[in-house]
Amino acid sequence: MIENIVDRIATRRGLWVFGCATACLFLFFNVSPFGVPRFRQYTHIPGPGAGMLDLQFACSPERIYRLLAEYGDGGRHYYFFLLAVDFVFPVVYGLFLAAVLRVFARRAFSSDSRWMNLYVIPLLVGGCDYLENLGILTLLLSFPRRLFAVALLTSVFTTSKWILSGVAGVAIVVVGMLSLGPAAKEAK
Repeated sequence: MIENIVDRIATRRGLWVFGCATACLFLFFNVSPFGVPRFRQYTHIPGPGAGMLDLQFACSPERIYRLLAEYGDGGRHYYFFLLAVDFVFPVVYGLFLAAVLRVFARRAFSSDSRWMNLYVIPLLVGGCDYLENLGILTLLLSFPRRLFAVALLTSVFTTSKWILSGVAGVAIVVVGMLSLGPAAKEAK
């Protein structure tokens, strides 16, 4: 079923639509005055991402709760707004990157190759992002109460998201290069 959805997106039109949506959401979070820059105004935490939990790699529950406290009421409330948009982003970028990988794999491998299933990696990234978002939402709603198991799981999902993002990026580059080579589909 998910393969059919990805295949429907893996068209010129689908790639344009999901690519543009991914770019718009990325720019919203990172460039627009309503994303991270606004969050930084509430939190006064310097540096990229303003200490957002989404960007913390292998973060301890203690650090998570320190950050939640540093956000203040305004920062925690603004994070709710950002999470509302961030519940859309994983499905959009996950399907877009899966479709890109699928297009490249079609050119590089035969249809019965096990490598055709690499498109699942970006979907796993999106899945980890959703679970991370649910964890962050739970932590925000329960603050100041401390749910260390939820904080730990949220960190695991965040770290998994970033590791799988790296794997997906490498897969897209490698399969993309293979799809351009003269031996595409011949060296299955």
